[in-house]
Amino acid sequence: MKRSHLILLSTLIAIAVIAVAAWYRITHPPVAATLPATHPATVTATTAVAVKKPKTRGPTTQLLDILRAENPRYPTTQRLDSPLNLKYAAHAVVRDPVYLDLRGNLWITRPDAPAEFDFLKAGQTDTATHLVRDVVRFVLWSTTAPDRRGQRAWLPHLVVDSPAGGFDLLDPTGRRHLPDTLGYRWARAQVLPDPRTGRARIVVPTATGICAFAFDDDPAAIATAHHRLLDPAKHKPDQCAVQTSMDLQGIIAWVTDAAGARGVKGAGVARFAPVPPAANDANPPAYKWTDLTGKTGWPDQVAHMVPLLDGSILQIVTPDTTDPADKDKVTFSMNSLGAAAAAVDQRKIVRLVFDLASPELEKRDKAFAELTQYGPGITPILEKLLEDAAPEARIRIEQLLKSKIEPGLGGMSLVDSRMRIVSRLADGGVIGFAEQGVAIPRDGEEQPQYISPAWLSIRPGYPVHLLAPGLVAELNPDKHKVIAWAQEWIVLDPVLGPQWYLGNRLEPLLKKSEREFTRFAGIDATGRWLFQSPVAAPTPTDSSARPTANTRPSTTTTAPTSRATTATTTASRSTDPARATPAFARTLILDPRLPDTTPRLPGWALPPSAGKVGWDKNHWPVIFIDAKPNPIPWALGETDWRVIDPAKEMVFTEPADVPAPSFPPAPARRRTQATTTTTAPAATRSATTTTSPSAATAPSTSDDEIAALGAPLLVTPDGVRYYGGAQSLRILGPAGELITWPLPEKAVGSAAKPALLRTSDGLLFLFNEPGRIVRLRENRPDPDTAAPPDEPVTFEAAFGRHVPTDPAPLRIWLDPAERICIAHGGSRVTVLFPTGRIPRSIAEKMPAQDSAADE
Repeated sequence: MKRSHLILLSTLIAIAVIAVAAWYRITHPPVAATLPATHPATVTATTAVAVKKPKTRGPTTQLLDILRAENPRYPTTQRLDSPLNLKYAAHAVVRDPVYLDLRGNLWITRPDAPAEFDFLKAGQTDTATHLVRDVVRFVLWSTTAPDRRGQRAWLPHLVVDSPAGGFDLLDPTGRRHLPDTLGYRWARAQVLPDPRTGRARIVVPTATGICAFAFDDDPAAIATAHHRLLDPAKHKPDQCAVQTSMDLQGIIAWVTDAAGARGVKGAGVARFAPVPPAANDANPPAYKWTDLTGKTGWPDQVAHMVPLLDGSILQIVTPDTTDPADKDKVTFSMNSLGAAAAAVDQRKIVRLVFDLASPELEKRDKAFAELTQYGPGITPILEKLLEDAAPEARIRIEQLLKSKIEPGLGGMSLVDSRMRIVSRLADGGVIGFAEQGVAIPRDGEEQPQYISPAWLSIRPGYPVHLLAPGLVAELNPDKHKVIAWAQEWIVLDPVLGPQWYLGNRLEPLLKKSEREFTRFAGIDATGRWLFQSPVAAPTPTDSSARPTANTRPSTTTTAPTSRATTATTTASRSTDPARATPAFARTLILDPRLPDTTPRLPGWALPPSAGKVGWDKNHWPVIFIDAKPNPIPWALGETDWRVIDPAKEMVFTEPADVPAPSFPPAPARRRTQATTTTTAPAATRSATTTTSPSAATAPSTSDDEIAALGAPLLVTPDGVRYYGGAQSLRILGPAGELITWPLPEKAVGSAAKPALLRTSDGLLFLFNEPGRIVRLRENRPDPDTAAPPDEPVTFEAAFGRHVPTDPAPLRIWLDPAERICIAHGGSRVTVLFPTGRIPRSIAEKMPAQDSAADE
C-alpha cells in the first residue's frame, strides 16, 4: 500500500474515534456536584464526590471504645504495652455506672455493650474491663471444674439491679430474682472462701444485720440465712452500719454508728464460721452464725476488731459516755476464738525472737512488728525463750508479754487512752488519730518515746504502725481523709483534691478542673485509679448528664445473659433508701496504659556546651563536654548519651551545615491563571474560619501560583505542602487545591523564618515567634464517609515554657526519636518532647528540677 493511502486511512480512523467520543459526551453529559450551603462560596465543585456509607460500629467492650465513641479523633487505637508515669496517664470521665469488684475488675454499664455477655471469656481478659447492660452491684468469682487437661477457668457471678425492683443473680445458667427485703449493703460485701469444698459464700451487711449465702442458694433460702444484729425498735438502721472483719476461718460482724467511728450500745456481735465436726465425721464442716454478744469477755460498743494471727481478737471499745471530754476515750480487750490458736507456727515464732537480737536495727524492728500481730497464743513460747534470750531480745520480749496482759496497739500505748477512728478503709482496716499521741518503748531506756499527735494504721495483714511524718505532718483530722489501697497512700484534701504520697512528698493527682472528683474509689488490677464526683442532679444545660443516685440508664436495654437465656429489661428507678445502693456519680479514670490527650510539651535544656552545639550524621543533638586537651562531643540518643570520636565521626556545628529541605517537587500544573481557594480576610480571622481541603471540590492551582508561594515550610509524605506560617498557613493539596487558613490570634507570629515540623501522628509544631511553639493537628477526610473536615488544621495549644527566646536559632529539627531539637545561643540545645511525656530513660538523666517541670 502506498504511503499516501496509509496516511489517509489513519486520518479516517482518527476522525471516526473523535466522532464516537463526541457522540458519547453529548448523550452522557457530566453530572455537576452541588455543595452544601455550609461550604465556602469560593469553592467551586467540578466533580462528584463519592460518599461512603458509614461503618456500623460494633458493641462497646473496652474503656478505649468509650473514649473513641465520644472523641472519634482520639489519637490512640490500642492500649500501651507498658504503663506510663501516672502524671502522663489518660484522664477519662465515664458518665455511666462503674463498679470495681474485689478482684480489681471494672464493670461499666452501657446501653451499647454486647447484648449477650460472654461469661466464659470474662476470666481471660487482660484489660480487667467488662461492659454490660445491667447495673452491677457485686461480683463473685469462682473456678469451674477441671477440664480434660486439668485446667480451671474463672467465672463471674453477678448481682445486678432488677427491672422489677430488688436484684437479679446472673451467671452462665441464667437469671434468678432476689427480692430486696433486707436492705442489702453491697458496697461492703465480702467473699468468704471455703478451702475444703470450694463453695465460697457472699457475706453482705444489711440494714439490720448480716447475711451469708452461696450464689447458687435459692433466693428464699438466702432470706432465711439472715442474722439480725439490730432491733429496729431500739436502733435506727439509717444511723448504724454493720462492719465485718475476716478472721482465720470465718468472719466477725458487729455494729457501729453510720460514720464507723463508735460502737453502738446494745447491738449484737456474731461470727460466721465452720461448726467443729463431730468425731469420725468425714463430711465437710457446716457453716453457721454464732452470737458472741454476752459471752464472757466480749464487750459492748465495739468500734473495731483486729483479728490476730494466733486466732485471738483485739477489740477497740468506745465506752458509753455523755461527757464531751471523754468522747475519744477507748479501751482495749482481748478474746480468743478457741481452736484457731493451734494455727501458731512455733518455729516461726522462735526465728522471729532470734531476730530480736540482730545487730541490724531494721531487722529487730521488723521482727518485733511481726510478733505484735499475735495475741496471747504465743505467750507460752515467749516465756520459754525469755530466760535464754540475749539482752536486746529480752527487753522486746518483756514488752510483748506485757502487751498480752494489757492489750495495746502494736507495742504502743495511747497517751491518756484517747483515740478516734477517722477513716475506714476498703480492706477492713481503719486510720486512728490520737491527739495526745502514743508512747513507744525504746531499747535499753526506761522512758519511752512520745509521738504527738499520732496517726495510726490498723489494717488486716499489716502490723499496727504510725503513718510516715511526710504523709501526715500537715494534715488536720477534721478536714483531711487518709486512705490506704494496698501499698499506696492517698490524702483527700478539700482544697487541693486527692494527693498521692510518693515517699517524701504529697503530689496532686488531679487537675484543677477535676477537683469535683472528691471520692477515691480504688485502683483496679491494671493500675487504673478511680475517682468519683458527688451525686448532683443534672442541670438543664448539661446535655451529657446521666441519671444520678439509684438511677438506672434512661434507655431501654437488654440485660447481659448467658447463652442459655436472653432477657430484655426496661429502665427503672428505685428511690427506696433501704436499698442503700452506691450513689450514681461520674467516674474519673486515670489509665496509665492510655496517653493523656491534654496538650503538653515538656522539655530539657541540655547542659551548656563547652563549644558550639550541633548534631551528628544521624541528626542526634550534640553538646561538647569540657575536657583536656579538647572538649569531647556527646550525642543524646533515644535513651542514652553517646561519646563521639572526632577522628572517626564528624559533628556539624555551622550555619552552612544546616541541611536544605529535601522536599519532592510539586506535580506539574497548567500555566494559565486560576482562581485559588481563599477564606475570609484577616480582619475576620478566627480559629474556626476555614475552607474545605477536599481536592474533589477545589480548582487546581497553576505552576505560576505555586512559584509565587515561595519555598514550602513543610511537605508531608502524602504530598501536602505548607507555606507562610506568620499570619496564615497556605495549604496546597496533592491534587492542586490551595487553601488559606488564617492563624488564630494565639498563633500569629512575627518570626522572619517560621519553622514547621510534623510528627508521625499528624501533629504540627509551628515556631513563628521567639519563646513560643504552637501545636496544630492535621484534619483529614473521614475515612468512613470521605466527608471533608470542617477545617484543614486545628489549633490545640501554644507553649512557652522551655522554648528558647533566640530570634534566630541555628537549627530547629526533629531527631530520629521525633523530639524537637533547637540549637540556639551558640552553646545551648533544648530538646522538647512532642508526645507530651519524657521517657523514663531520659528523665533519669535529667536534674530533678528539670524532670519535675512539665507543661
